[in-house]
Amino acid sequence: MGNRVASATATVGILALISLGPAHVVAPAGADPEEASGSSQTQPCSATWLHPGSDVFPGEHLDYLGVRQAWRFATGLGTSIAVIDTGVAPHPRLPRLRGGGDHVGDSDGLQDCDAHGTLIAGLIAASEHADGFAGVAPNAEIVSIRHSSGKFSSPPQSQDTPGEAITNGSGSVTSLARAIDAAADSGASVINISEVACVPKSTVLDDSALSAAVHDAVLERDIVIVAAAGNVDGACANSNPPSPPPNDGTAIDPMDSVVTVASPAWYDDLVLTVGSVTMDGLPSEFSLPGPWVDVAAPGEGLASLSVAAVGESGLVPDLATAVVTENDAMPIEGSSFSAPLVAGLAALLRERFPALTAPQIYERITRTATGGGHGDDWRIGAGIIDPVAALTAPSGLFRQAVADPVPVSIDDGAPDDKGQRAVGVTMAALAATVLCMTLGGALVLASVRRPSAIRPRGDSARIHR
Repeated sequence: MGNRVASATATVGILALISLGPAHVVAPAGADPEEASGSSQTQPCSATWLHPGSDVFPGEHLDYLGVRQAWRFATGLGTSIAVIDTGVAPHPRLPRLRGGGDHVGDSDGLQDCDAHGTLIAGLIAASEHADGFAGVAPNAEIVSIRHSSGKFSSPPQSQDTPGEAITNGSGSVTSLARAIDAAADSGASVINISEVACVPKSTVLDDSALSAAVHDAVLERDIVIVAAAGNVDGACANSNPPSPPPNDGTAIDPMDSVVTVASPAWYDDLVLTVGSVTMDGLPSEFSLPGPWVDVAAPGEGLASLSVAAVGESGLVPDLATAVVTENDAMPIEGSSFSAPLVAGLAALLRERFPALTAPQIYERITRTATGGGHGDDWRIGAGIIDPVAALTAPSGLFRQAVADPVPVSIDDGAPDDKGQRAVGVTMAALAATVLCMTLGGALVLASVRRPSAIRPRGDSARIHR
């Protein structure tokens, strides 16, 4: 697992981030200036690389998910997606990019020393060029909020709680809560969080501030939050089982089988959590399972935007297939990169169905996913997202209030489906499926809430990518 890209959720050790206190230098507008505490750069910045021997086809994720067909109905126009990450570097293929604040350094959020947030933003909203690569929502706006970095270190804090450890890096669940508040204040209607804090289930995790921020964003401000499931590495190394125990007819609490809790992924009713699959549709070995995983998307075989269009030595490629650190060149893979594909789909839905609430968007995405089950596979949840089905399924098929789509004119000359993954189910099949589920009494999908036995205490959770 050590050769996985540093930006994957919970991967290499140099990006194991922990802060026992705030990691701000320049607080976003409206934040308490007393929360700011200096961070210093401790490692050189990462670089991205278009590996000459890579077999990655830059647009394969679009073909696999049928995204180009989905662009007949929406492209993300008029939507704003906040990327809470390591910052996003300006790039010609991100023409609608603005800074939303910096919780690490003194920028406006448009610096990326870790080469992570830029990759995420590219998968969401990069414009399409002749190389075939594009984001899922190429006309969406990106708001970059730099929240964490493995290249910067927060000032040392006292260790008052046994077992706590301080490592290089900035970002905590408490500072993530403030970043979510900043994203909501920025006017974003979708938030992508490709970061995870993992603790053993027996450990008391203080994510009460994060819980409050998530509840406010989703329930009060109607914002869609998409989060990565995490990777089986670092603090997330003790994997949960891939599925719940067999149903023997007795009531089973899914949390009884959980080994590792991942936050904010486990806020299942409020956060759309995404696991990783291969381009063949198989669950990725590194993706952290959990009863809170809602859907899946490709997290392997990906390319994305390079950190910068112009480097110190002149022009560098627009695209990257690997991240270069001091010791290695690591492929772009991990559940971190599955999440932005779903965040892009959420932006398409926000354009196509402007009256839908965040929970209604969650339902459309999960109900039209394919290849999964109803809580019986904790690696992929309801299955792999199907953008075309999500954008075209009749509203009457969903249990939530209906909403009419924005009218569109279908271009007969749109790209064909050759080489694309078969669109999950036809509308007739989907209608029949929903009818059968309704008659069978199984229409309501299982949800997982935070167990009441876990109480907030301490602020030592690591933020991983």
